[in-house]
Amino acid sequence: MQPLTLQKALLVLVAAFGCGIVQGPAHSTASAQDFPDGGGGMSLVEAQFIQSINAERQKAGLPALIPQEAVMLAAQYHAFNMADLDELTHEIDGDRGGDRLEQFGYAYLVWRENIASGYGTPADVVAAWMKSVEGHRKSILDARVVHIGVGVATSANGTPYYCALFAAPR
Repeated sequence: MQPLTLQKALLVLVAAFGCGIVQGPAHSTASAQDFPDGGGGMSLVEAQFIQSINAERQKAGLPALIPQEAVMLAAQYHAFNMADLDELTHEIDGDRGGDRLEQFGYAYLVWRENIASGYGTPADVVAAWMKSVEGHRKSILDARVVHIGVGVATSANGTPYYCALFAAPR
Protein backbone atom coordinates (compact mmCIF):
# COMPACT_ATOMS: atom_id res chain seq x y z
CA MET A 1 0.00 0.00 0.00
CA GLN A 2 1.50 3.32 -1.07
CA PRO A 3 0.93 6.25 1.30
CA LEU A 4 -1.02 9.17 -0.09
CA THR A 5 0.73 12.48 0.11
CA LEU A 6 -1.19 15.44 1.45
CA GLN A 7 -0.77 17.10 -1.94
CA LYS A 8 -2.26 14.09 -3.79
CA ALA A 9 -5.14 13.88 -1.32
CA LEU A 10 -5.92 17.57 -1.72
CA LEU A 11 -5.86 17.21 -5.51
CA VAL A 12 -8.44 14.40 -5.21
CA LEU A 13 -10.63 16.58 -3.01
CA VAL A 14 -10.23 19.63 -5.25
CA ALA A 15 -11.19 17.50 -8.25
CA ALA A 16 -14.24 16.25 -6.37
CA PHE A 17 -15.38 19.76 -5.52
CA GLY A 18 -14.70 20.88 -9.10
CA CYS A 19 -16.86 18.07 -10.48
CA GLY A 20 -19.70 18.89 -8.13
CA ILE A 21 -19.58 15.44 -6.54
CA VAL A 22 -18.87 16.54 -3.00
CA GLN A 23 -21.86 17.99 -1.24
CA GLY A 24 -21.19 21.52 -0.18
CA PRO A 25 -24.36 23.55 0.11
CA ALA A 26 -22.89 25.71 2.84
CA HIS A 27 -19.15 26.12 3.08
CA SER A 28 -17.82 28.14 5.93
CA THR A 29 -14.89 30.48 5.86
CA ALA A 30 -13.00 27.91 7.92
CA SER A 31 -9.24 28.14 7.75
CA ALA A 32 -6.15 26.48 9.18
CA GLN A 33 -6.88 27.68 12.70
CA ASP A 34 -10.07 25.58 12.70
CA PHE A 35 -7.94 22.49 13.35
CA PRO A 36 -5.87 22.40 16.52
CA ASP A 37 -3.05 20.75 14.56
CA GLY A 38 -3.00 23.49 11.90
CA GLY A 39 -4.88 21.57 9.19
CA GLY A 40 -7.19 23.03 6.60
CA GLY A 41 -10.75 24.18 7.11
CA MET A 42 -14.00 22.28 6.90
CA SER A 43 -17.42 22.94 5.44
CA LEU A 44 -20.32 24.10 7.56
CA VAL A 45 -22.03 20.74 6.93
CA GLU A 46 -18.96 18.91 8.25
CA ALA A 47 -18.79 21.21 11.28
CA GLN A 48 -22.47 20.47 12.00
CA PHE A 49 -21.76 16.75 11.63
CA ILE A 50 -19.01 16.94 14.28
CA GLN A 51 -21.19 19.12 16.50
CA SER A 52 -24.00 16.52 16.41
CA ILE A 53 -21.58 13.72 17.33
CA ASN A 54 -20.00 15.74 20.14
CA ALA A 55 -23.45 16.61 21.53
CA GLU A 56 -24.11 12.87 21.95
CA ARG A 57 -20.74 12.41 23.64
CA GLN A 58 -21.49 15.32 25.98
CA LYS A 59 -24.83 13.71 26.97
CA ALA A 60 -22.83 10.60 27.93
CA GLY A 61 -20.31 12.62 29.96
CA LEU A 62 -17.52 12.10 27.42
CA PRO A 63 -15.12 14.76 26.15
CA ALA A 64 -15.63 16.30 22.72
CA LEU A 65 -13.68 14.79 19.84
CA ILE A 66 -11.12 17.04 18.18
CA PRO A 67 -11.04 17.36 14.37
CA GLN A 68 -7.61 16.30 13.11
CA GLU A 69 -6.39 17.02 9.59
CA ALA A 70 -5.31 13.51 8.53
CA VAL A 71 -8.44 11.95 10.03
CA MET A 72 -10.61 14.55 8.26
CA LEU A 73 -8.89 13.89 4.93
CA ALA A 74 -9.28 10.11 5.30
CA ALA A 75 -13.01 10.47 6.04
CA GLN A 76 -13.56 12.97 3.21
CA TYR A 77 -11.63 10.72 0.81
CA HIS A 78 -13.82 7.73 1.73
CA ALA A 79 -17.08 9.69 1.44
CA PHE A 80 -15.99 10.89 -2.01
CA ASN A 81 -15.09 7.35 -3.10
CA MET A 82 -18.40 5.91 -1.89
CA ALA A 83 -20.28 8.67 -3.73
CA ASP A 84 -18.19 8.12 -6.86
CA LEU A 85 -18.99 4.37 -6.77
CA ASP A 86 -22.53 5.03 -5.48
CA GLU A 87 -21.92 2.25 -2.97
CA LEU A 88 -22.13 2.19 0.81
CA THR A 89 -19.12 0.16 1.94
CA HIS A 90 -16.40 0.18 4.57
CA GLU A 91 -13.89 -1.36 2.16
CA ILE A 92 -12.81 -0.05 -1.24
CA ASP A 93 -9.98 -1.72 -3.14
CA GLY A 94 -9.11 -3.72 -0.04
CA ASP A 95 -8.63 -0.60 2.10
CA ARG A 96 -10.54 -0.04 5.33
CA GLY A 97 -10.58 2.94 7.70
CA GLY A 98 -7.27 2.07 9.35
CA ASP A 99 -5.58 1.75 5.97
CA ARG A 100 -6.88 5.17 4.93
CA LEU A 101 -5.67 6.72 8.19
CA GLU A 102 -2.18 5.34 7.54
CA GLN A 103 -2.26 6.55 3.93
CA PHE A 104 -2.89 10.07 5.21
CA GLY A 105 -0.08 9.79 7.75
CA TYR A 106 -2.04 9.11 10.96
CA ALA A 107 -0.46 6.46 13.18
CA TYR A 108 -3.38 5.09 15.17
CA LEU A 109 -3.72 3.05 18.31
CA VAL A 110 -7.44 2.52 17.78
CA TRP A 111 -9.91 3.53 15.07
CA ARG A 112 -13.61 3.14 14.36
CA GLU A 113 -15.65 4.12 11.31
CA ASN A 114 -19.34 4.84 10.78
CA ILE A 115 -20.84 5.26 7.31
CA ALA A 116 -24.32 6.05 6.03
CA SER A 117 -26.15 7.08 2.89
CA GLY A 118 -29.47 8.60 1.96
CA TYR A 119 -30.06 10.75 5.03
CA GLY A 120 -30.95 14.42 4.58
CA THR A 121 -28.68 15.95 7.21
CA PRO A 122 -25.75 14.97 9.42
CA ALA A 123 -28.06 15.31 12.45
CA ASP A 124 -30.37 12.70 10.88
CA VAL A 125 -27.38 10.38 10.40
CA VAL A 126 -26.19 10.77 13.99
CA ALA A 127 -29.71 10.19 15.34
CA ALA A 128 -29.93 6.94 13.34
CA TRP A 129 -26.48 5.85 14.52
CA MET A 130 -27.45 6.46 18.15
CA LYS A 131 -30.49 4.17 17.68
CA SER A 132 -28.33 1.53 16.00
CA VAL A 133 -28.23 -1.98 17.40
CA GLU A 134 -24.86 -2.41 15.69
CA GLY A 135 -21.59 -0.74 16.57
CA HIS A 136 -22.46 2.78 15.40
CA ARG A 137 -23.47 4.01 18.85
CA LYS A 138 -20.39 2.30 20.35
CA SER A 139 -18.15 4.18 17.89
CA ILE A 140 -19.58 7.55 18.88
CA LEU A 141 -19.35 6.79 22.59
CA ASP A 142 -15.95 5.06 22.57
CA ALA A 143 -14.00 6.75 25.39
CA ARG A 144 -10.67 5.68 23.85
CA VAL A 145 -10.94 7.89 20.76
CA VAL A 146 -9.89 11.55 20.81
CA HIS A 147 -9.85 12.62 17.15
CA ILE A 148 -12.60 12.80 14.58
CA GLY A 149 -12.81 13.22 10.85
CA VAL A 150 -15.99 13.48 8.81
CA GLY A 151 -16.82 13.59 5.14
CA VAL A 152 -20.03 14.24 3.22
CA ALA A 153 -20.31 13.66 -0.53
CA THR A 154 -23.15 13.35 -3.01
CA SER A 155 -23.25 10.80 -5.82
CA ALA A 156 -24.10 11.69 -9.40
CA ASN A 157 -27.71 10.58 -8.78
CA GLY A 158 -28.01 12.83 -5.71
CA THR A 159 -27.55 10.27 -2.93
CA PRO A 160 -25.62 11.73 0.03
CA TYR A 161 -22.85 9.62 1.58
CA TYR A 162 -21.47 10.17 5.07
CA CYS A 163 -18.31 8.94 6.75
CA ALA A 164 -17.16 9.52 10.33
CA LEU A 165 -13.76 8.27 11.46
CA PHE A 166 -12.91 8.12 15.15
CA ALA A 167 -9.29 7.58 16.20
CA ALA A 168 -6.65 7.75 18.90
CA PRO A 169 -2.98 8.18 18.01
CA ARG A 170 -0.16 5.86 18.97
